[in-house]
Amino acid sequence: MYKRCRTAPANIRRHLRQEAGFGCAICGNPLIENAHIIEYSLTRQFPPEDMVALCPNCHTEADIGRFQKWYLRQVKKEPFNKKRQTIGKRFLITGEKTIVHLGSVNFTDTHRIMTANDFDLISITKQEDGFLLLDVNLFDILNGFIAIIHENNWLVDKRYAWDIQYKPQQLKIYCASRNILFDIGIKNEEVFITGRLYFNGFPISIGSKSIKIGSNEIGGSSSFTGSEHAIDIQLH
Repeated sequence: MYKRCRTAPANIRRHLRQEAGFGCAICGNPLIENAHIIEYSLTRQFPPEDMVALCPNCHTEADIGRFQKWYLRQVKKEPFNKKRQTIGKRFLITGEKTIVHLGSVNFTDTHRIMTANDFDLISITKQEDGFLLLDVNLFDILNGFIAIIHENNWLVDKRYAWDIQYKPQQLKIYCASRNILFDIGIKNEEVFITGRLYFNGFPISIGSKSIKIGSNEIGGSSSFTGSEHAIDIQLH
């Protein structure tokens, strides 16, 4: 792991995540890292009062000095997701139900979105205020575990270059060298997921109309409510 991304204790990560409204304090991206306002090399600690939740892109900008410390403290105090003028741009669902679309299938109020051999690849948890917590495990075709989204925190093997794009209510993560794509967006209060993942060396392609696992395709339109798993794959 890249040394900048030392993992803070779970209680610190939870505090920073909640403080920022479950997203980057600057842009609202739900994918976050724990940034030190006072450099870790000086403190060797994780003081929450001197840390702020930032997405990988804004974290990089902060590391190269684009954002001054006073500005980081300002966004820590007034994060993007808690500003009144950002209503409608936040990564959240305001309705009672959480509807998730994969291919031509949609699932209502299902936490475990995609599992393989009972291992969670994609999970979504809606908080009481509507913000979404993402848990995603990303493997390459060699079954190397190269990135994790754990409760929106981004933990990644920095040997590989990642292209992270975010605009309001749309997150795209792409690793060209490992041919991995994860795209999640909110449209009309519903969640849509597409991408290209791997598990046990099998490619998993999630399109807007179908899901393909190796050479097998899951097609047809259907809806499910309250299922334990949305898509449960057995790969050996």
